[in-house]
Amino acid sequence: MDIGNAIKTCRIRRGLSQTKLAELSECSVSYLSLIEHNQRDITISTLQRICHALNVPMGILLFLGSSQDEFGNISKELEAELAKNTLFLLSEASNEKAD
Repeated sequence: MDIGNAIKTCRIRRGLSQTKLAELSECSVSYLSLIEHNQRDITISTLQRICHALNVPMGILLFLGSSQDEFGNISKELEAELAKNTLFLLSEASNEKAD
């Protein structure tokens, strides 16, 4: 599980700085940075606040942070396609909000 990279990817897709996401998530920038680099474990309550700030369902964030071995029999190609489509949809949702 690479939840830190999933958070960073969604944060960048949403056009948020670490400072802004930390503020919206009610955590420190240094703690968020450690989470994004997988140097700290994240609590469920912090994950919920980050998901809320990113406007990303927790299940999507967990999916994006999943590793190949966590997908069981799903092919690597299908996993990549699902992740690509999910990120595209997140980007589209951000663009619609901006309009």
